[in-house]
Amino acid sequence: MRMSDSSEQLGTSVSTSPAASTTERSRKRQKPEAEGNPAHGVASNLAVPLKEQHSDDTPAKKPRTSLSSVKRCPVCKGKLKLVSFTCRCGSEFCQRHRNPEDHDCDFDYRDLGKQELMKNNPIIRPKKITKL
Repeated sequence: MRMSDSSEQLGTSVSTSPAASTTERSRKRQKPEAEGNPAHGVASNLAVPLKEQHSDDTPAKKPRTSLSSVKRCPVCKGKLKLVSFTCRCGSEFCQRHRNPEDHDCDFDYRDLGKQELMKNNPIIRPKKITKL
């Protein structure tokens, strides 16, 4: 009994030539690659110049004109480091200009102090004493 006879009985085909088996394997490998690989056919895209690949409808990147992401001291225009000081006037300052005298602060500290003193220390008046 030969190999081909037993394979015919089982319903399978066995090829005896090594070249035929390698071509079958290569076909099986090529099919999934061609179906699942989106980059298949890239060579045709390479022939097109780069200018033609990109459409003119897409807007070009605009250069960044404002420095809003970088915090700066309003007095000296220096970049604020990790430690910045927020004043009661609402601005952030560097270490040199953190004091109200250094940056000509327009916040009224005197009025704030008066209001806090009045709130924390109510006026105590003695009761009237009746004379005999």
